[in-house]
Amino acid sequence: MAINDIWYDVDWADDSGLSLWNMSEQISEQYKENTKKTQAKVQKTRKDEKKAKHQDLLLAKFLVKILINKSYDPLLPSLFRAFDNGIPSNFILGIMSLVYIDISNTIRDDCRIERINFSFHSQEMVNFSWEALPQEVKDRINSWVEDIHAVILLNPSKVYTKRVIASIESSSDLYAFIEKVFVYFLWEVNIYITDKMAGEYTAFILKKIILPKL
Repeated sequence: MAINDIWYDVDWADDSGLSLWNMSEQISEQYKENTKKTQAKVQKTRKDEKKAKHQDLLLAKFLVKILINKSYDPLLPSLFRAFDNGIPSNFILGIMSLVYIDISNTIRDDCRIERINFSFHSQEMVNFSWEALPQEVKDRINSWVEDIHAVILLNPSKVYTKRVIASIESSSDLYAFIEKVFVYFLWEVNIYITDKMAGEYTAFILKKIILPKL
């Protein structure tokens, strides 16, 4: 009930048998209820801000380590483009978890998920084929998807979710970044994949696996 409705009720209170005392109680109760709702929203906003700040700090910490390690240089241009274009920091962390195990460990610790144990490396360079891919590599890719999904769910706010969905639906920088990470990961384990095929797989992961769960 709006404030104007309450004062309208006061004008005809004598006819309705509703006393000004009862109206005062009604206003008081409505005020209390609105106050509770406002406090709940403020508390949720503060929690969301704390989570976002925590993720930003984690990203900053890992970025320093990644910048020092020259082996990650091929990923930096697409990583910074994604960051500059507003891709949420914890989404970036989830993507990088495929090639930086400490990020995966941190995500899984926060979400209380068992850590990954991955040590595969092909003895010789082979071409990518999902059907012929070793099960250990398939499991690692599936765990990566799990990391991305888990880190998104760490921040359940509607505003954040909308940002993630908008990025998946329209950000070419996001797709380029994930494609580079996917190619880099496979290259590190001695598996070659074309950029085109990597783009197709990453688009499938985003649109068919991650997006429907948001």
